Amino acid sequence: MNSHVTLLVFFKTVFIVHACPVYLTLSTNSLIQKESTLTVNWGPDCNNQNIPAKIRIYSKNPYLYETPSLEEITPDNKNFGKVETNLKLGEIKFPRKWNINDQFEENIDYESDSYCLNFFILSFNHTNHVISFNCMKINPQWMTKNKELWLFPLKQLVIPGTHCSGCYMTTSNMRRRNWKNLEIFQQRFNVWQQLVLGIRYLDFSVGYFRSFHETLDIKGRFWVFNENHEITPIFSILEDILHFCELSKEIVIINFSNFVYGFHEGSGAHEIFKKLLQNTFGHIAVINMQNGKLSSDLTIQQLKTASKYVLILYNYNDLNIFNEQKETILWPQWNHNQINITENVANISTRFSEKIKSADMVNEGWILEIISKKSLKDIDNNFFIQMLNESLVNVISLNFAFLTNIIDISLNINNQRALSRQNFITIDF
Repeated sequence: MNSHVTLLVFFKTVFIVHACPVYLTLSTNSLIQKESTLTVNWGPDCNNQNIPAKIRIYSKNPYLYETPSLEEITPDNKNFGKVETNLKLGEIKFPRKWNINDQFEENIDYESDSYCLNFFILSFNHTNHVISFNCMKINPQWMTKNKELWLFPLKQLVIPGTHCSGCYMTTSNMRRRNWKNLEIFQQRFNVWQQLVLGIRYLDFSVGYFRSFHETLDIKGRFWVFNENHEITPIFSILEDILHFCELSKEIVIINFSNFVYGFHEGSGAHEIFKKLLQNTFGHIAVINMQNGKLSSDLTIQQLKTASKYVLILYNYNDLNIFNEQKETILWPQWNHNQINITENVANISTRFSEKIKSADMVNEGWILEIISKKSLKDIDNNFFIQMLNESLVNVISLNFAFLTNIIDISLNINNQRALSRQNFITIDF
């Protein structure tokens, strides 16, 4: 019988509850983050004994404050499910230190563990007793705090990531043009917010304007692209990543997976971009000595000891000019596979697992990109748990990432692996 163990910590008292997991995600009904509505999820594989009778959402922790619920959901004895609510996410404000413009003060003890944000979700049994608790939370230093993970090679961790990480709506890019294809905006949180929430793998397609933006600073000529549309200048995003890594001391993997405009032979774009990357990240980027060592073999402990927090993967299929150098901050891309959600999700895991078993990928890092032109609304925790347990994938890269619970799933699987001291185990949520 499958079960879920929830640890509830209130005033340093720990209550262990075997319960059907409940969690909150976002819908894709709005391009504007604060207008996105909340979705209540439960499961997977809840059994008849622990399916909640009611699930309630609160704006404050009901264990600390007397507060009425904002909305109530009835699962109707279903083993898993999701229900879109009438509640909007609203403005997100992180705790002190973790907002992008917060001033850092050396002598203050900052909150760096998981920290609840705007909404709390509790499930109740038929006698109205609480059986599980969750919230929308940040995980700004999950690698640093979980020292049990430090000895694991990166290829043995589950690393939550976003695909097209810079593809989100901003006030400036909304003003700049009249967008006809709004599906190119595939994230709802900006990159800083993604990192604070717990994302540790970022993917970018880059374009270069040599003459169209001739009046701009050289950094301003490099843009995030999606489907041949320029979205936003990339170096303002990269500077946010730099700031986050220096503040958190977390390891962030940046994958420049495609160069889609302006990087043609003779343009000089790669040389310029590489120099700008060196100037931005040179002091904290992992050095590739080009001696055959794989970046996926590196451990968190090795990187933190060397004070190297940024691992840059670069599409070497587009690039030969750096091969003769003895060292560089650029690394070859990891193995990757892309799945477009155009079929029944029940078939995807089986098909991908069969492909994985036939591939020689045990000794390398592997990235799975899950892409959907519409949304990931049909994918739930059960899908990810099965994918991660039955394969050797260690990076899950998603568009519309926060329609899922991938960060919590990744952290839980990593914790289970650390506790077991085995590389790969099967777990239930």
